[in-house]
Amino acid sequence: MSLMCFGQIFAQGAFYYRHIQPYSNEPKALVEHEKGYLVIGYNSLGGPEGNGFLMMLDKQGNILWERIEEAPEPDRYEMYTAGCFHKGYFYVGGYRWINNQRRNLLLKVDPSNGNILWKKVFGELPVLGGDNHIQDLHPNEDGLLIAASGFDSTSMSTVAELIQTDFEANILWKKIYSADLEVQSYSDRMSRIEPINNGYLLTMNSMDVSVWQTHHYIIKVDYHGNEKWRKNMRNYSSFSTPSDSIYAFQSATVFKSKHVLSLFTIPHETDTSLHVSLFMIEFDENGNEIDSKIFQQKPSIIYSELFTNEKNEIFVLAHQDLSDPLYYQLYATKFNSEKEFLWDNHYGEENIAEIYYCGTLTSDGGVLIGGRDLLYEPGNIRFYSILVKTDCEGNTEWNYESCLSTDLDEVNIFPNPFSNYVNIHIPNLPEKSEIKINLYNTVGKLIDNLVFNETDVIQINTNNYAKGLYHCIIEVNGAVIANKKIVKAE
Repeated sequence: MSLMCFGQIFAQGAFYYRHIQPYSNEPKALVEHEKGYLVIGYNSLGGPEGNGFLMMLDKQGNILWERIEEAPEPDRYEMYTAGCFHKGYFYVGGYRWINNQRRNLLLKVDPSNGNILWKKVFGELPVLGGDNHIQDLHPNEDGLLIAASGFDSTSMSTVAELIQTDFEANILWKKIYSADLEVQSYSDRMSRIEPINNGYLLTMNSMDVSVWQTHHYIIKVDYHGNEKWRKNMRNYSSFSTPSDSIYAFQSATVFKSKHVLSLFTIPHETDTSLHVSLFMIEFDENGNEIDSKIFQQKPSIIYSELFTNEKNEIFVLAHQDLSDPLYYQLYATKFNSEKEFLWDNHYGEENIAEIYYCGTLTSDGGVLIGGRDLLYEPGNIRFYSILVKTDCEGNTEWNYESCLSTDLDEVNIFPNPFSNYVNIHIPNLPEKSEIKINLYNTVGKLIDNLVFNETDVIQINTNNYAKGLYHCIIEVNGAVIANKKIVKAE
């Protein structure tokens, strides 16, 4: 696999990558690790066969390892679609075809080298079109909580499943959810799990096959999967908008630990364009609407996912329709905890359709987005997979003036200019901290890479450094806290 990187090599934590081999690796899920990011996906062979794909990047976007896991006979098809990190290991979920029957697939992966420690296939038969498809994983004290789908013999249809396994993939219990278990016209899938106060928030997609409409449900359950309340977001009507408003549900997430924030788009179509308004509704812990806000019209935002962080800042990741025909770009926007707009940005090349597949928030205040693009020209059809990592303001080159950690006071480097030694003072250093210091010259070449533990005053011998300007980038426990220009005078 070969990737292209745009931006300075010392611009840590932000990058834009495009995979340059057509019909190949597609990102389906992204997981942060203390050393970097795991890309989980699918290795397309351009036909009916395909393989699972894993790739580990460091925080700067450099490839640490990659793995294509060839699917076994006879179908030669498996896909990885979800993942999590827990107590030193990655757990990856997806599915595999076996004799034209799709089965759930779980893997345990060593983050240091990508070695697969075990695989387990499970899921009841017979299988309908949407059965046995893992879409989300969440670790808890008992093991792995899995969002999936499966066949229900009572309704003879596909139902959403919440499956609890231990850390060896043995099933402990399973709950099923459906729009209506009494009829066969629904095909239901559990798509998302998030921890919420005293339980979990689930998102379920339900296809009413008889009229070919998709319903979206948000469901609050306790720690054992028992349902507390649910809402059908297709039929939801807010008290703050006109009754004839058309809502298109996009995503929901936990907000302020107990509440739920949901995202809708409201379309505005003219003869020449399609724009949308973003519409957020906040529900309390009992599912009652307590607040809502509509944002100004934008070019159509498609397949949006909603995220919040520990500061209750709000992020929307998606792709945006900028012009006709087939001109999409990956998109990110951020709001503060009061739902006030902060910034938005889109990423990619003009006149190429770039499709959002997956995203996650990162511990340094940025976002990581995965997708692919599509270029259609006579005799030249191709798609490239894309990864976009931003800083805290949506930039793909890190803004060190605005995106430093606020947990530590100003780092002091002295003397500056220096000659034989330079000292670095990191005030208020947390206990058991790992400090990394990377020094780059003006063309971005790494000159020195140093690691220290629990040392708030560091002295570096610079006798072997050439005279000139350097960029000194300092990390504490994986977070960049400073980027300083320093000068060796003689």
